[in-house]
Amino acid sequence: MVENKRTASDERGAALVTAIIAVLLGTLIGVALYYHSMSTMSISINQRDASEAFYIADAGIVHAAALINKVKKSNYSKILIAGANPTPNTGDELSAPPETGNWTSGESIPAGNSTAGGVNLGAGRYYVSVRNDTAAGETATSDKNGMLIVTSTGVGRDGATATIEAVVKTNAKEVPGLLINGEIKLNALMKVLGANGIMQINGPFDVAGTGKNSCAEVRFEFTGPPIDFSQLRVGPMCDQIPVPGVSILFNQPRAVPEIIDIPRLASEFKPFATFVFKKNGEIYPQTNGVERVTSLSALEKIALGLQFWDFNNSQKEWSHKTDVRLPDGNYYFEDSNVSMSKGGDSVNPPKVTIMAEGGITLNNEVAFQPFLNDYAMVAANDIKMSSKYSTAANPGIVYAYGQIQYSGPVFVVGGMVAADFYKSDGTNGPDANGPGGLNLVSRSNGVLQVMGPTTIITSDGGHIIGSAVLSWREVRN
Repeated sequence: MVENKRTASDERGAALVTAIIAVLLGTLIGVALYYHSMSTMSISINQRDASEAFYIADAGIVHAAALINKVKKSNYSKILIAGANPTPNTGDELSAPPETGNWTSGESIPAGNSTAGGVNLGAGRYYVSVRNDTAAGETATSDKNGMLIVTSTGVGRDGATATIEAVVKTNAKEVPGLLINGEIKLNALMKVLGANGIMQINGPFDVAGTGKNSCAEVRFEFTGPPIDFSQLRVGPMCDQIPVPGVSILFNQPRAVPEIIDIPRLASEFKPFATFVFKKNGEIYPQTNGVERVTSLSALEKIALGLQFWDFNNSQKEWSHKTDVRLPDGNYYFEDSNVSMSKGGDSVNPPKVTIMAEGGITLNNEVAFQPFLNDYAMVAANDIKMSSKYSTAANPGIVYAYGQIQYSGPVFVVGGMVAADFYKSDGTNGPDANGPGGLNLVSRSNGVLQVMGPTTIITSDGGHIIGSAVLSWREVRN
């Protein structure tokens, strides 16, 4: 019988082989785990960078939409050719406002492309381009339907990029050339002409004298009962008798005006002011919404053409009564009342927008045109005027949070709104006095009094600005 005997050296050899295999196996597993963890980390980093780039791109869409929101529909074509390069979709369309006053230079989106430029945000940046849509009747440089395509590219860390494309469309609507949130007393001829030649009256319509021959080129709308409209006229030539239910509408749903009260004036409109006129009789310059700590000196006022403004402390009223043309390109915000009898120019109206927390009086047929886009002047109280405001190339809205009275020849290109202290709950606040106890137009005398011949010429596309992002998508290669 033969015995199978293993020597110690044999066992040691087997153990060595096993150990080597175990080490190799462990090494393979370790290497595999290493590469897996590195791959997982790389994927995680790529996902982080891609997500970061995506949110940066989204910030560009929000920024672009906010700027376009400040432009009226009729100026969308100007966006397409803005910037140093007049060709759309080249990345500089929002580097400058299409019209002065749309937004400040600091709010612009600088020109940018895949290599540089745009807006720095955190560890990355975004650049934005704008082009027109391709609907029927649209061209690369001419917008008609108020719809633009915005492309924003976000660049994150390590060169990661993401691109978002959004459709931005105006929500500007047909705005009546005359919108009165209460009673109107027409004692003189009023004409509301043009594409938005609508007279919208949310209250009684009292017509007397030559006011009986008033004309709204498109139509009349009332919330009140029918009246004798036999002498009222409609049509381009103001030669047609209004047709009930077509060009004269009774008991209509109430079209309400915007609410532009003192808080809104201060928060939304004051930041655009070039100069702030204070109740203490001082004038403060302002840059990009930041008011200078010190007021203008006498020499600065002379250099800026503001030396002819006077302040009446008892009435809390700034006035300009000197026959010197106001300098162009100014937006005055006054936390008091304003009275102007001179300073305009009927041949070359200075570009001046007036915002006041009190009332505004314009007389002596002074002529101006708005500097701030859309609004010619806004009063958080009443407006009393016999003058010319706006031009065909630069229309604007005359807005009173209180009442309006026209006491002489008035000519406005744009529109007029008297809100009668309208509140968001649908009611009207009390007939409030302005600073210094001044009440230019008493509500007991009517929300709008037309005591002199008045003409409003409206432009197409409406005047209320605003837009909305209809849709968006991420663009992937």
